[in-house]
Amino acid sequence: MLKKSDYRVVRALGHGGFGSAFQVTEIASGKQLVWKKMAIANKDDRRMALAEAEMLRNNKSDYLVEYYGSFEDESEFYILMEYCDKGDLRKYI
Repeated sequence: MLKKSDYRVVRALGHGGFGSAFQVTEIASGKQLVWKKMAIANKDDRRMALAEAEMLRNNKSDYLVEYYGSFEDESEFYILMEYCDKGDLRKYI
């Protein structure tokens, strides 16, 4: 089972209307990942977070970041995803 203590935050990557993204290191393997952290204030927030995780889990493509899992604690939901080290897509468009 995934848990927050399995990861070390490296740096903040950005934030938006539904959460904040952080580069993290998986302590056991040293693997670099991104976790999206979303506040869960009510049932609707939790439902939306679960729906996003389910969408990532079910949609695999070479053109989408890879989904590694999700977990939650008392007030936040975390989605773990592939870390893309080439920066923001906007700089390539």
